[in-house]
Amino acid sequence: MSDEISLRAWLEAYLTPLVPGTWRIIPSLTLPKTIEQPTVTITHTRMAPEPAAPMSRNVVNDLVIRIANPLEDLLRAENDLDDDVNTLIHALKTSDRLRWTDAEKVQIKETPYFGWDVTVQVLSTLKPQETE
Repeated sequence: MSDEISLRAWLEAYLTPLVPGTWRIIPSLTLPKTIEQPTVTITHTRMAPEPAAPMSRNVVNDLVIRIANPLEDLLRAENDLDDDVNTLIHALKTSDRLRWTDAEKVQIKETPYFGWDVTVQVLSTLKPQETE
């Protein structure tokens, strides 16, 4: 992972070839009021020391990949997403820096949309402090 980009930007670049071409990844923490295709947002929710080496500079970052479906019929929306989300979580296993921890079906608040929240953990390393 480059020091020059945020974790969300890194994850967006990592996800782009893994999601169906009909999905849209947007650089936003929240969904727009209306969507016309399955839409992905990424939220960075937590940081903690790496459990195996808590004194190291390694940090475990939790991020949520939210996939929302524009279909307002919940059964159709669910059927439309299930296989693609299952394929995605298996594809996430290809990175040494990332692992998925769970995937949960959600009715997205303040929208008519159904979707999935996939929680992933990404390992990053803090830069050492420069001394004067």
